[in-house]
Amino acid sequence: MTRSTAPDGAARRVVVSVLGGRPHLVKSCIVHQAFRRPDVVHLGLRAQIMDTADYPGPWELSGLGVPPIHDLPGSADDPQVSRMERSFEQLGAGCVIVYGDLEASLNAAVAARNLGICVVHVEAGYRSGDWGDPEERTRLALNKLARVHVAHSELMAKNLLADDVPEKDIHIFENPGFRLLSRVWPQVPDLPREGRRALVTLHRPENLDSDARLRAAVDGIIAVSELMDVTFITYATTLAALRRHGDLNRLAQAPGVTLLPTSRYRDYVQELRSADLVITDSSGVQDDCYFVRTPCLVLRRATPRPWVHRAPEQVLCGPDRDLVQLVRQLRRGSLGPRTDELGPQYGPDFETLVLDRCRPRG
Repeated sequence: MTRSTAPDGAARRVVVSVLGGRPHLVKSCIVHQAFRRPDVVHLGLRAQIMDTADYPGPWELSGLGVPPIHDLPGSADDPQVSRMERSFEQLGAGCVIVYGDLEASLNAAVAARNLGICVVHVEAGYRSGDWGDPEERTRLALNKLARVHVAHSELMAKNLLADDVPEKDIHIFENPGFRLLSRVWPQVPDLPREGRRALVTLHRPENLDSDARLRAAVDGIIAVSELMDVTFITYATTLAALRRHGDLNRLAQAPGVTLLPTSRYRDYVQELRSADLVITDSSGVQDDCYFVRTPCLVLRRATPRPWVHRAPEQVLCGPDRDLVQLVRQLRRGSLGPRTDELGPQYGPDFETLVLDRCRPRG
């Protein structure tokens, strides 16, 4: 396990993971297992997670324990890039790891580059082709800001090469979410149930900010609940949108629908393990469904994940589609997790790759 402090008198190399969303906790707990040298300090910087207490489970389950997690200094009204610059300087960051394609990841990369700090982008190379999606633009911007681009497949590496990222800066390591799920999946028992179950998550503005799309999604979810029990994990933004559009009471009163707050990781995995199918607009949940072969309806205009093009149990569709008809066509696979999708792990090679670019601090 990485030490939280360096030996007395030794130069430290501080690796900071910027946690811009709860899925970043999942990824970071696997990535940080690579750092074993005693002169390395690993930290988490909470950028946009409202409460890490509801989702620290990945670190606990990984065996690392929860590292020190710091909040951004200053007021939330101040520019986030400036706050991140101050935080990186205070923490003595020598390398900054960002994940995925959220706004916090882009702001962290800009702040790090402003300070001359190496940026490592984990999950580089996904493409949706949807230029109306801010996350697609973030992916391309991170190509210019990161010094190390961590792809999870040859396809992602090819996408980076097509975007003029130098081949020497592209490195393939496994999807860290797959690795953690492969460890936790066998540890979690199925929930007791009668009949089929569906798991639902929605959080994207393309669905929550549109009255027509959200109403169509709610109509479809209620219709599906007449076929099977539905568990709907509702984030704070989801609840606010449902209230704003007048749909929360409709869901709460539907006999077959159970509304749950944001789940701890282990509880989420248990819900996923017990689901016969999933309806979501989350890329991370879509990843998990692909890995464990759970049928998944992806309610988006486009998705950066290639699974919908090669996995028959995944369907990309708008919320106005007949969800009941699609659900009737999908059946849960029986082959178990796709362990063949696990690739090069985050070990000594990754540690060397990062630390060779991480400036030491006294």
